[in-house]
Amino acid sequence: MLHKNVENFGQLDHAISQWVWRVSPDWKRLIIKPVPIDQLFPGLPNPIDAAVSVGHHLWVFVGEKIYVIYGNRMAHAPLTLSEIGIDEKYIDLAYEWHYFNPPAIYIWKGSRYWKLDEKMDHRRVDERYPKAIDLNWARVPKGVHSAFTYEKEIHFTRGDQVFRMNSSRSVFDIADGYPQPLQSFFGFCPRNEKLVLNASYFPSFAFFTILILNFYL
Repeated sequence: MLHKNVENFGQLDHAISQWVWRVSPDWKRLIIKPVPIDQLFPGLPNPIDAAVSVGHHLWVFVGEKIYVIYGNRMAHAPLTLSEIGIDEKYIDLAYEWHYFNPPAIYIWKGSRYWKLDEKMDHRRVDERYPKAIDLNWARVPKGVHSAFTYEKEIHFTRGDQVFRMNSSRSVFDIADGYPQPLQSFFGFCPRNEKLVLNASYFPSFAFFTILILNFYL
């Protein structure tokens, strides 16, 4: 299976376990029961900080290391943040934004963000970065812990809320009708459990969507 548009997933305090949920493309219907992340990606360390699709590969960020996965196997030895031009010990989130063609890949840490350089096959960050998050993303709510693209709009999550950003407005603010509760946005979520998103989706080659969540009782 080729992973496309992989966004961010990670670990929050008090998480009991992490699971992979395969849902329909409209994100409303569960296709299969959840599978543990380490079963889908054998050998992947925990905790995971973030993940994003880079071409046909999945980049998984764990501390200073970047595990490059093709299908569900490690493509080669891990990269490091310093190798791609990021002077940090770990990152907060990563995502692919479809506002541009080709889509841009962003990485956030603290008050700064980087963009991978497509001219260098996304192997390093653009030399014009880092930039301050408040420079271009000032209206994104503080404390977000993941991001994903849905219907070509970037969404951020914080706790049990989803924030959709409106790229059609010059101020790039939160879209009307948001934030929404996770359980409303993701219609397949059980109503008697608390599900906190700290990841996004994997629209796969087989027209499925894999959603990685932190599962709380």
